[in-house]
Amino acid sequence: MPEGTPVEPTIVAVLSAVEPVARRRGVSVQVEADLRLAAAVEAETLRSILEQLLTRAVSSTRRGGWVRVCAQPERAEALVSVKDSGGAFVDRKFRERVASLIRTAGGRSWSHGELERGSTFYFGVPRYKVH
Repeated sequence: MPEGTPVEPTIVAVLSAVEPVARRRGVSVQVEADLRLAAAVEAETLRSILEQLLTRAVSSTRRGGWVRVCAQPERAEALVSVKDSGGAFVDRKFRERVASLIRTAGGRSWSHGELERGSTFYFGVPRYKVH
C-alpha cells in the first residue's frame, strides 16, 4: 500500500500551476478541503488526476466563470469533486480517460452536467488511515 498522500497540499500544488491560466481567462478557483485528508494512492497519480481535471475545467470555463474543488472523507474514501460553471466534463472521451486512471488507483468516478450550464466530476480513491 502506498504512503498516504495529503490531498489538500496536492490540490494547492496543482492549482499553483493552473492559476496563471485561470487569472488570464478571468476564472475564479476556490478550494474547500479537509486538511487532514490523505489518499492511499501514489502522489504522482493523484497529482495527474487533479491536473487533468483542473486544467480541463479552467480551460472550458468562460471569462467570469468559476471552478470549485472540494475534498472530504467519505467512508473509506477520499472524495474529491471538481465543479465548473462551463461544462468541462460533458466530453465522454475525456471522462473515460480520467476514469481509467482513477480505476487503476483503486477508485471510482462519476460526473454530470451540461455544456454551458456547468458540470461536476467526482472521484473517490481509497483513504489513507493512520493506524
